[in-house]
Amino acid sequence: MGRRTETDLIAKPSRQDAKRALRAHHKRRMKKKARETYPDMDPQRAERLADHIKICSCPWCCGNPRALYGDSFHDIRAKRALPLDPVAWE
Repeated sequence: MGRRTETDLIAKPSRQDAKRALRAHHKRRMKKKARETYPDMDPQRAERLADHIKICSCPWCCGNPRALYGDSFHDIRAKRALPLDPVAWE
């Protein structure tokens, strides 16, 4: 063992610290993007939307098709396959 220098005493960031710093960086980046996306909205409200920024709400490409067109063919067939008589479930 040699003599310790000042550089040996400086703690290196752990892998966990690096991951935490990266997550914090991405959170700050997404909050900034949310504030820019919704400039008319209260900044705090816009920052709450940072995890799920969705600009487009058109029903034909981004929305839920069942809300617009009703049940899908798969859902209709599944409902037909269920027995309607509760006695049959027992």
